[in-house]
Amino acid sequence: GEITASELPDNVAVTGLRTAATSAVGTDILAREDAERVGLLGSAGQARNHLLALASIRKLKQVKVYSRRAENCKKFASQMGPLLGIDIQPVSSSEQAVRGVDIILTATNSSVPVFDGTWLEPGVHVTTIVGSNVGLVQGGFTKAKRREIDDTTLKRSDVITIASVQQAIQDEQGDFFDPVQKGIIRWEQVIEIGAIVAGKKEGRTRPEQITLFKNNAGQGVADVALGALVLKKAEDRGLGQILDL
Repeated sequence: GEITASELPDNVAVTGLRTAATSAVGTDILAREDAERVGLLGSAGQARNHLLALASIRKLKQVKVYSRRAENCKKFASQMGPLLGIDIQPVSSSEQAVRGVDIILTATNSSVPVFDGTWLEPGVHVTTIVGSNVGLVQGGFTKAKRREIDDTTLKRSDVITIASVQQAIQDEQGDFFDPVQKGIIRWEQVIEIGAIVAGKKEGRTRPEQITLFKNNAGQGVADVALGALVLKKAEDRGLGQILDL
């Protein structure tokens, strides 16, 4: 048989892009149409991928970026600003990053909330991506389950969405499973983003609503789409080879 690139989508570069693509779908559905200012927490690879994805769904005018190391923020701004033609400002605190923006994107590996939910302003959208499961703690890889948002953010969100409820329950993910256990929110409040895409549930219905999307699980359709794109680009450029097995 023949193995093509479309059957081998799980490399590092494509995996990073598929995560960002899923986040972009959720953000596109939930953020206001006029959203143009982004607060970005994190400055590594996923932050870069996600900013590229966000720039494809909204006409961004300003980005504020914060991470614990100031030099990383400055490097991020100097690289991504010219690439996208966007004003990217390194800031010195997470509060500065999330105040006065339309979209907040958290791309960290934190085990504690990275901003205070009281800072959220009407109409803002939040997308969070940190991976978390109880197995990481039980295996000794982390001291605590990873979590980027606090209980206040959940309480203040008018629309709470997630990629997969089942994944959150199975992995006992810190951002959602723990707050449900504490009675902060109920699973009945949490909408899977696919249900909104399919028109079965509503997302944002008013501009002043605070919306939240937790990208907590990979989407197979994203792997297939990106694999097909990689294959097409490789074929167009005459790259790669067919393996006869």
